[in-house]
Amino acid sequence: MNSSDKLKKLNDDLRRIELIKIQNALIINDINNFYEIILTNKVSNSNNSINFSTITVDDFLCVEEISQIELMLNRPLVERIKWDKWDYITVFIISTIGVIIDTLVGNPKKGISAACSDKNNVIGSFFDKIHKLHPSGNPMDYQGYKMSGGGHRLRSIGHDLLGFAFGIWQIMNGTFTGGYYKDGKFYEIISKVNQYGTPYETKPFIEATFSYIGHVFCDFFSTYSLPVPGFGYLAQLPSRDIRKFAADMYNNGYNLRHMFIQGFSVLFIEILTRTYCYFRYKKDESISDDQYKMKKREMLLLSHSIVSGFNIGKVVFTGDILAINLPQIYAVIYHFIPFITNYYRNNDRTQKIIRNIKDLDEGQVEKKIVNNFINSDSFNKFINSKSLIINA
Repeated sequence: MNSSDKLKKLNDDLRRIELIKIQNALIINDINNFYEIILTNKVSNSNNSINFSTITVDDFLCVEEISQIELMLNRPLVERIKWDKWDYITVFIISTIGVIIDTLVGNPKKGISAACSDKNNVIGSFFDKIHKLHPSGNPMDYQGYKMSGGGHRLRSIGHDLLGFAFGIWQIMNGTFTGGYYKDGKFYEIISKVNQYGTPYETKPFIEATFSYIGHVFCDFFSTYSLPVPGFGYLAQLPSRDIRKFAADMYNNGYNLRHMFIQGFSVLFIEILTRTYCYFRYKKDESISDDQYKMKKREMLLLSHSIVSGFNIGKVVFTGDILAINLPQIYAVIYHFIPFITNYYRNNDRTQKIIRNIKDLDEGQVEKKIVNNFINSDSFNKFINSKSLIINA
């Protein structure tokens, strides 16, 4: 290799080193560091050498090339799968099915929910038989003053699934605890006997737990079923308006069983969307598991949001709060929280820096960016007009 070839090779190697330094500056998204790299170079300008005190990034990288680098370095940690017409068509069809189901089963006084509460038809009579399977003598069923009737389950906190600990405690200790409001004052009830004066039995924890499970399971099939989780607590708040709201909803059929029936719209959306995503994207080897999950989450969130939007609009338009589809709203919240969390995590600046450094260590950046730009016309035109000489 003659002197000219050696010098050319040296210049080429130095050119690559400079670009790798530039890349490291860009990794932390600070273009100003680029200028610091240039100005601290130990390269002199003699003869026809480069004057690094005056060189700028524009001398060998055009605006489009810089933008391309920035786009690559700032890309999300997980690339979204672009939506196509089939995705939109699928969401439209699935959402339409969800809206139809919500319309058919949304009113607790009509359709399936009403049939389940009517003991005079096949479904209702069958459910009533299941309800009667649980044994009597449970302190949660205390029906003394202000606690009688089918609505007693709303006022007996143990029947609220979020109050299961109270229910188990009552069975273990053979004691009913509850109360009622009168003239704005709360009157507490603590009783070890039922409304007829018969003492309640006490049970060990394990037996009390199984007794509780069996009791609420059977009560689920009763005419009034169980209250919506949380409504038992609303019924014991000091605010009369809130207590009345919870009582009106429960007494008019908005109970846990009705929520399960409303959940059919959620169930169908989940099954159909997941099935579509599985056959459309899961088996595609070019799509990562994270991309697949993101796509599935986007489609589920949009479908549930459309149906929920329709349901809320229906409630506002008709003024019928009984038509509210809580399971559908819960589904939107369930998918929205991880969606927004993953969005910010996917665009976290620190994680991008770590990803870019990892790519650099693995040689990915040099392959995808550096090699492209050292062979670009703008860079070669600039570099060939000068020579690089290293100071001794």
